[in-house]
Amino acid sequence: MPLQLQGNWSGLPSTVCSHKSMAMTKNESANPRVVSLDIRPRQLGYVIFEYPLLVDWGVIRFPRGSGHVDRSVKLLRTFQPCVVVLREIATGSRRDRPVVRDVIRSIQHEASRLSLPSVFIDEVAVRRLFSNYPKATKQGIASVVAACFPELASRLPPPRRPWDPEHHSMPIFDAAAMGLTAIAREFDSDSVRELLKSGESFRRPLGGAAN
Repeated sequence: MPLQLQGNWSGLPSTVCSHKSMAMTKNESANPRVVSLDIRPRQLGYVIFEYPLLVDWGVIRFPRGSGHVDRSVKLLRTFQPCVVVLREIATGSRRDRPVVRDVIRSIQHEASRLSLPSVFIDEVAVRRLFSNYPKATKQGIASVVAACFPELASRLPPPRRPWDPEHHSMPIFDAAAMGLTAIAREFDSDSVRELLKSGESFRRPLGGAAN
């Protein structure tokens, strides 16, 4: 099945930054390309940044619970990112399932085969980045992400009532929050925090002046 792209991707250069090392990436890339993946048992939420731009996003569903790795590899081959962002699963958490751990491990392995470094982001790190904003809940974080990237506003889930299942678009916002956390940690914390503080799309290269 062809990879169906959801966002603004229109054929980016095959490489934007060096894959030699994270240190080299920080120094060489003005707009690091980052693929962030949120793995669920039957879903894959993904966001691709060419920071500070949001390039593509979506949710891929797997009714039979398989196919995550193949589709993830297609994304990695298509976008050739500087870094792949994966979730660090806390032991005993609601996400701590053998199938999810196996998929994440396999994606990390495939990324390594493509010479793409992976970083792991846990929920604590995400909440720490968003801790200065009121109600840093899952819904609150999603709202901040949508304010920063208006192209996601139409996908923002409504507030969830206790008896409601999680909205099918939430993996996009979880992937985006993880990606921003990784960019803040690995590239430029000040730029990401300014983006979140502004609550609107903030367009400038890392280390550069605002346009």
